Amino acid sequence: MPSINASLIISLLILETCFSSLNAHFMEKVFGRVGWLEFLLNQSQCRNIKRHI
Repeated sequence: MPSINASLIISLLILETCFSSLNAHFMEKVFGRVGWLEFLLNQSQCRNIKRHI
């Protein structure tokens, strides 16, 4: 279980650092329209935007 959590966190960090419309399109093709994944991505982007303001 810890390894699964670690990979999820690492994946989210990678998405957070190199997020772009291309990556979003790729993730959508891989995962489909997964509500919780989109929610997590939106949360990361909100944190990034607030951090830079």
